[in-house]
Amino acid sequence: MDLLEHAPIWLIGLLLFATLMAANEFGFRAARVMFPEGQRAEGIGTTVASVMALLSLMLAFTFGAAQDRYNTRREFLVDEADAIGTAYLRIQLLEQPWRGALGAQMLPYAQARAEFQKATSDPGRLADNNARTEAQQHAIWTSVKAAVRDNSAPSLNSPVMQAVNDMFDAASQRFAANESRVPMTILYMLLLYATVAAFLVGMSGGARRRFIYVSGAQLLLLTLAFCLILTLDRPSASRVTISEASMMRVVAYIRQGEAAASSETPPAR
Repeated sequence: MDLLEHAPIWLIGLLLFATLMAANEFGFRAARVMFPEGQRAEGIGTTVASVMALLSLMLAFTFGAAQDRYNTRREFLVDEADAIGTAYLRIQLLEQPWRGALGAQMLPYAQARAEFQKATSDPGRLADNNARTEAQQHAIWTSVKAAVRDNSAPSLNSPVMQAVNDMFDAASQRFAANESRVPMTILYMLLLYATVAAFLVGMSGGARRRFIYVSGAQLLLLTLAFCLILTLDRPSASRVTISEASMMRVVAYIRQGEAAASSETPPAR
């Protein structure tokens, strides 16, 4: 099991902070051996400043990549909610019994898609959600094909089929966005670079004076920045969640429409 992929973020942060502090202490003790009291290490301060500047740049680029993926997942959720709502509206243009049959199928489909985001936290739940989605898509498409063959207004066939197809494509886009993550190689290289930087910070203190609280605060901030990157990169992160309000509104709208179907009263969207 990949630690960065599945371990709790608080545990990763704790282990990272302990590792950085250990590297800092090791660097401090190494400098005490290499540079006896009163001897200055020429240029080590400049080296540490350059390393920390490059580390900050790497963190910024990685943070940007994680934020882009977070924004993409949020946009795709809204796009899918819109696609489901559009498909449901166009289905209402069909004649009975297909309007009622497809309308009844749309509600459990929308509910399954609304549960997708929470299911990403558990591989088993995610697999079950994907299986439900595929089964319902097959049932909906089977009904759409039958409705198109029986439709007395052929001009409606293309808009209905296009809307349903767009709805399915939106689900595929969300699934792909869920799998799009910052490459693990980049994250591990960032960890390695941070550990080396912590070692050099410790050497800087050992070669001159020790500032344990300043170094500890610096490494803590570095740890928090890395944990924030992981939080943005994980679709199932609990601290930075994507609002599902648009999807829940679509579910409520379809439920309202199906409840009003017997009286043929169109729901207010």
